Amino acid sequence: MAQEVLSGFRLSPQQQHLWSLGAGREEASYRALCGVRVEGVLDTRELERALAHLIERHEILRTSFPLLPGLERPLQVIAETAPPVLERHDFTNLAPEEQESRISGLLHEMSLRPLPKEGEPALSAALLML
Repeated sequence: MAQEVLSGFRLSPQQQHLWSLGAGREEASYRALCGVRVEGVLDTRELERALAHLIERHEILRTSFPLLPGLERPLQVIAETAPPVLERHDFTNLAPEEQESRISGLLHEMSLRPLPKEGEPALSAALLML
């Protein structure tokens, strides 16, 4: 039986500290959420290309943290490539109050997502059409 070889690095002291703060929790302890409002026409293909370039340029956005059997802390594994994932949510047919409610719910749900595991993107992006 062939064994898979995983090439990774130990966590830095700062990463170890963050990991210990969030150990045993379902949700991510430290997740940065950011919103950008764009008015007018948006070329979504160009947005996806920009996200791909950002991920290609910054290896932390291609890094996952698998916890292997027998280890107390995960490794950091940097993928060569990681395609961007852009969730799309169309709220154009909703009243402004309902849009606000759905946006709040979505942001709350995104804040509770666990840290990415091996093979999952570190950068989550969502396009909300209002």
